[in-house]
Amino acid sequence: MGIRLSQLLISIFVLPLICQAQDMNSGILMYVGNNSTEAGEFIRMYKKSLEPDNTLQVDDYLKQFTLFKLKVADAISEGYDTTKAFRSELNGYRSQLAQNYLTDSQTKENLLRKAYQRSLTEINAWHMLIALPQDASPVDTLKAWKKANEIRARILQGESFDLVARSTSDDKSVKINGGNLGYFTAFQMIMPFEDAAYSMKKGSLSKPVRTPYGYHIIKVTDIRPSKGRILVAHIMKNAPPGTSESDIKRAEEEIYKIYKELLEGGVFSELAKKYSDHKESAAKGGELNWFGSGK
Repeated sequence: MGIRLSQLLISIFVLPLICQAQDMNSGILMYVGNNSTEAGEFIRMYKKSLEPDNTLQVDDYLKQFTLFKLKVADAISEGYDTTKAFRSELNGYRSQLAQNYLTDSQTKENLLRKAYQRSLTEINAWHMLIALPQDASPVDTLKAWKKANEIRARILQGESFDLVARSTSDDKSVKINGGNLGYFTAFQMIMPFEDAAYSMKKGSLSKPVRTPYGYHIIKVTDIRPSKGRILVAHIMKNAPPGTSESDIKRAEEEIYKIYKELLEGGVFSELAKKYSDHKESAAKGGELNWFGSGK
């Protein structure tokens, strides 16, 4: 249905109302058609929507509230207010406005259940990224989306994901892994990416998935039960990429010397503190943080 925006008149600023709610509850916030809405109604609904750790912006809530009022006024003027379709849409807006304080507990429970179920499964996925800033213009967004679809079409036509990813992906790690992310589970990927991956079947290829980083094309290659997490300790001798052959040889000799001491009854934690080049874990006897797939 059409919305007659010309019917709307905002008579006072909303933010001062929120700050001075006690004195201005009876003030008129807006007129929609011939009906007025008191500031107190908006203030009450706004305050009920707030959560301690997730404050909804007044402007955002005002847009929802205004659209709700406009829909009602327009429907009444056109005689739609008694139809089933309108009542369904109206209830949808009411639910949206009230969601934070009417269904908060249930929403959190559903999210926890979803996260738990996902944590029982690990996904092996490949991806390629078409970088795009969050505040990109519509023109640039469309350009990136088209590019992502063109890349997807190449994969569907039989080209190797690895080769296409290496030549097109903006993820710098692609030079090392060809786009293979390995196994991961819940809370290890950004939410839109995780949602897409967990909605896919083994062997499937996603449509472009938008995240704050841009558009992703995802290929799920395996789904398996979670392997859980493990706690280990290690002793390390440094030999990073670019190390000379002589230094690599020295590190190898040192680590085998430590290994021999362990076989002869040396205490792992003490040798880790004494010899390991990984100082963070050496201070704890070589112990690393708990980790699982994808960490």
